[in-house]
Amino acid sequence: MRANDIHMGAAIDEKNRVILVTGCIDRNDHTIILKVPVPSNGEWTVIKAEVNITDEPWIAWQINLGEGTTIVEKDKQPELLMSKNFNNSRYLRDKNTVVFYSGGEDKDKSEVRPGDAILKYVKVNIENKIFTGSHNRLTSRHGASNFINTMLTNGDFGKQFPKIEIIAPVTKINEPDKNF
Repeated sequence: MRANDIHMGAAIDEKNRVILVTGCIDRNDHTIILKVPVPSNGEWTVIKAEVNITDEPWIAWQINLGEGTTIVEKDKQPELLMSKNFNNSRYLRDKNTVVFYSGGEDKDKSEVRPGDAILKYVKVNIENKIFTGSHNRLTSRHGASNFINTMLTNGDFGKQFPKIEIIAPVTKINEPDKNF
């Protein structure tokens, strides 16, 4: 399935090398493959927010990065990788996968409830002028502990789900004011 309408939209600040992505998600049992064309290769900061318009809370989030997109690391640790919604983040380098999660059902009740937005920050290196990330959300229906462990070790939660590809429309922001 392919979506080209405004499920997600992106704005690019080329001067500061920032990609802003916003949108909403209305289904949980699909892998969302997001593609954002960028004007040049190299390091970019991605700031991404999606509103949960499903009827279930998200209790963890997994992003499998596409070919040519990797996390920027410093001293073998991600330079920028966090979410305002979850206490922890992990980069599975060998799987090129990011997982945002909290301590599990007993330790922390962090979740993105219906109507809430998830906010993520990540610094990536893009080699082929397109940011690609496949997103899966874990809901309480899936059962937290087993699947969070699967996410953290295998990085393949949701691989059986149908896929929706979204090519985000892009606008440029923070361009020089030519009237001065």
